[in-house]
Amino acid sequence: MSIKAMMLFSVSVREVNSSIDYHDVLVVASNIREARRMGVDACESLGLIDRQFIRNTLVYKKEKEVFHDASFQIT
Repeated sequence: MSIKAMMLFSVSVREVNSSIDYHDVLVVASNIREARRMGVDACESLGLIDRQFIRNTLVYKKEKEVFHDASFQIT
């Protein structure tokens, strides 16, 4: 078993000229840049946003540290 320390982030994404507030997702990532990318990818894949019209992306660190079993894969 390979345990890896990661961080839990809340990512909030909003499009330009959107009357809707931010779309929030939780992601487990190694750093803020990865969390932002994963959050935007998640919102886009759910059809909540169009990547080319993003106005703001806010990233909040939710927990100091979480642990991930690198051998466990979600499909």
